[in-house]
Amino acid sequence: PNASYAELEKAPVLTAVLKESLRLLPSVPYSRRLASREGVFGRYRIPKHTRVLFSHYMTHHMPEVYPEPERFLPSRWETIHPSPAEYLPFGAGPRTCIGSTMAQCVIKLALARILPAWKIDVVPHSQVDRHLGISLGPRNGLPVTLARQDRDLQKSPIAGNIHEMVELNRPMPARVVRIAA
Repeated sequence: PNASYAELEKAPVLTAVLKESLRLLPSVPYSRRLASREGVFGRYRIPKHTRVLFSHYMTHHMPEVYPEPERFLPSRWETIHPSPAEYLPFGAGPRTCIGSTMAQCVIKLALARILPAWKIDVVPHSQVDRHLGISLGPRNGLPVTLARQDRDLQKSPIAGNIHEMVELNRPMPARVVRIAA
């Protein structure tokens, strides 16, 4: 049977994996605003009408907020509770993405439906390079293979500058959790 959304909301590992994925590689890597009034940010004076850029990606990789920031560690979400200014995969404040709740719902439902039946592997030795534009993604796509789920979880070796953004060489924690039956 398929899991309901209410059941998925009670799946802490699924929620942690989604949060950690959005933290490591947010689809929107930066935003910009126009200062509506003069202000101060740390040691900087910001004049009125100044265009201010800020990076979701850089904020999500601050070691003082996220220890070992390049590692994929969903378990970190058991103990950390970053502020909206420290975790902003969908923006923050009045300009938060209006579709953020729906996007997270769709991702959870899709994963709960796909992963019990299918194993998705990156094609070994693929070149995975980032493309930074208005969004962050793989420059030439991400080649994958699909196979019936056998719970044999192994990492595929890949090449490319993705290694500058995510630490992929360390072994993953051995904890494997069933999402839905």
